[in-house]
Amino acid sequence: MDLPDFLIHIAMFTEAGLNLRDAVERAAGIGSPERPLYRDLNGIFERIRRGSAKDFLSALEELAVQQKSVPLSNFCVMITQNLRKGSGELGTLFTAQAQIYRNERRRTAAKLAEEAATLLLFPSALVLIALILLLLAPAVMEIFGGI
Repeated sequence: MDLPDFLIHIAMFTEAGLNLRDAVERAAGIGSPERPLYRDLNGIFERIRRGSAKDFLSALEELAVQQKSVPLSNFCVMITQNLRKGSGELGTLFTAQAQIYRNERRRTAAKLAEEAATLLLFPSALVLIALILLLLAPAVMEIFGGI
């Protein structure tokens, strides 16, 4: 959920001249530590500082293996490939990836909204029937009560 914003931050930092590791570390420091993405990334940098992780690349590979999230695994793979092979268009790549994830989030939200509207049809119909009965009850009682 936080990944598109995180990718935009990395794109801004790399385009501003930071190297990839520093850009990821600074972007991870911006987010709320309670959020899973930022907690995991800050944990990577903490393990690197303590010396329990060899380097940034191996820590990212471990994170990709540990996480069940496909977007996060794709992000880790994208960074590890970039660190191994290099790419001059990294900011553009992160921006495009963020746009893809945002569009995916919008599609998911639209799908959930459609499902919610469908689920509300039955209760709405029950309320409508109850309202009609409530409004017609005095008239029916008046008609049949006078006979």
